[in-house]
Amino acid sequence: MGRPSFAPDTWDDLRMPLETVKVGSAAPPDYEVFRGDLKAYAFDDSRDEFVHFALQMPHRWKFGTSIRPHLHIGFPAATVNGETVRFELQYSVQSPQGGTFASQTQIGALYTIDTANAYDAQYGHTFLSLPPIDMTGHTASAMILCRLFRDVSEDDYAQDVSVFEFDVHFLSDSLGTVEELTRKP
Repeated sequence: MGRPSFAPDTWDDLRMPLETVKVGSAAPPDYEVFRGDLKAYAFDDSRDEFVHFALQMPHRWKFGTSIRPHLHIGFPAATVNGETVRFELQYSVQSPQGGTFASQTQIGALYTIDTANAYDAQYGHTFLSLPPIDMTGHTASAMILCRLFRDVSEDDYAQDVSVFEFDVHFLSDSLGTVEELTRKP
């Protein structure tokens, strides 16, 4: 039996709330007050701090299409127009029963603060989009092992950056797979 599909393709989020990640003992971000009594992981401006997590691609994902990772971030302190923040993602992808995980790949993005936008002000909420990840040849339940960190050597914002969530936008072309363990498009 085939895989039911629908048109047009639609976008969805595969979410990784930062409260569920693993922090390393060497350089973890602190879980700090963002505003009032609300907390988030705060990535420091003086050293590279990192978290680890894994994502599993859902069965409704349009197999083989690129995914678009991004961070939901905020600034718990005052911002200055033109300052920059850089985050990097190291990852490796593998489909089940499809071989072994390859060496990690690293992608990153630099975000430039524009104080003309309210979301770039203190307590704002914005996106930091990373380059797309090529998922050619991968299928349902492909795993993505990840290490996310702020690269302070490449940014000049002299304050913590709060990260609320990491997620990827992916194209969906079905409600899932007909059979539980179907791995082929």
